[in-house]
Amino acid sequence: MQIGLRLIYDSTTEYPAVRLWMRRIMAMSMLAEFAIPLCWGHLQNPPSTGDSVVDAKTSSFADYFDRTWISGSFPPRLWSHFSNMGTRTTNLAEGYHNSLNSRFGMPHPSLRSFLDWLQKCQFEVQCRGIAYNWLLVNHRNNERQHTFTSTNRLALL
Repeated sequence: MQIGLRLIYDSTTEYPAVRLWMRRIMAMSMLAEFAIPLCWGHLQNPPSTGDSVVDAKTSSFADYFDRTWISGSFPPRLWSHFSNMGTRTTNLAEGYHNSLNSRFGMPHPSLRSFLDWLQKCQFEVQCRGIAYNWLLVNHRNNERQHTFTSTNRLALL
């Protein structure tokens, strides 16, 4: 939805109350699900700026946010990250892309860097597979050994 608040938000000096209000709305995703409607009760009335155009845009945004993200198609349980210990995005591909960028330290690594990283990942996956298979085999052998020992003890009694 295009309301036209981008320039108002980006301007840190012209309408600081609007910027702070929008940042608080964005921060609601870090609250527990039960607290979001309570917080929205305090934030649903946008700050008055004295500029009728800006006030109309913020009011329109508040209505949209309420209709869509509070009581609409995307209730707070879908976007609250309060108990999330993993990636803080609802889009798995975006989260994976962000993790790649942080691993490389840049958004567009060279092909050589990417291939080196890919080989390292492949090696780690192979090692995990080998270790997993080894654990499975040894766990089964330990179970057999334990069963055999238990059976022998019963036979000796």
